[in-house]
Amino acid sequence: MFKIKRIPSKYIDKILPSLTPVQESDWLFEYPSYLHLQYISKQQMYIRINQLPKKYGTSHSISVLDKKLNVLDEILNDKWFCIIEGRLANVSVIGDSLEINFYDIVKTKQNHHTTKHLEAIKDSIALVYKNMGCKTSEGDVQKKNIQQYLNQQGIQDSSCSVVLVNVSGCPSCNEHTLNFLSVNKGALFNIENRPLYFIYIDENRKQAKNRLKQLGLNESERIKIDTIGFYDTFYSGGEGNPRLILKKDNQVIHDSIYNPSEITELQLHLINFYELSYE
Repeated sequence: MFKIKRIPSKYIDKILPSLTPVQESDWLFEYPSYLHLQYISKQQMYIRINQLPKKYGTSHSISVLDKKLNVLDEILNDKWFCIIEGRLANVSVIGDSLEINFYDIVKTKQNHHTTKHLEAIKDSIALVYKNMGCKTSEGDVQKKNIQQYLNQQGIQDSSCSVVLVNVSGCPSCNEHTLNFLSVNKGALFNIENRPLYFIYIDENRKQAKNRLKQLGLNESERIKIDTIGFYDTFYSGGEGNPRLILKKDNQVIHDSIYNPSEITELQLHLINFYELSYE
């Protein structure tokens, strides 16, 4: 029987999920992450590298564990280590030569600088996490003449639905909505009667096209990209969460911006509009 053992880091309070698919190189600079455990047979202990983004002030820390995976200590360090012949080693390329330095882990007293650094890292992580939260305040927001906005986007059907996702809105709400559209694109974007339109709002068109391509949502007549500045002229509620607009017989019968506690209702409203069944 296998047991799962949590190995915490004192430098990483929490690891946030990635908002978009990322390359391995992106993780080296943007996201905190835990790397794999490695065994140092010479000292009969394990180490784990904890990746820290540059914004935290150092590249990574090293968790030191005993043979039962109890954490003994955690060390801040900017060098990259690996295990060579059972020893902790750092490998560097100097000119056309390969330099390998071996190290032993020795316990020392934590100095004041390290303690201050730890607090600074935790403060930075807390700030990042706060900024990643939902930026849309609860309650009603003022929505300006959305029909005019739809007309300028070339959406003039008498009956249709429109989903808007603003890249600057709540990340988890956006991902929830994007994944729903991606998984169900074969059905949703082939509805002829009362067509569904999707508008992705991002000031960086190239970035937006790449993100949609990753989801299998290529720009088309029904899948559109708009700049944040243009959308804001029709929306005065600040940063916007996913929005659903339903039109029937040239009348907007539904126009809602969804907070985190309500985000699943966007899907239900859309499904009910098309009288689709779901489980």
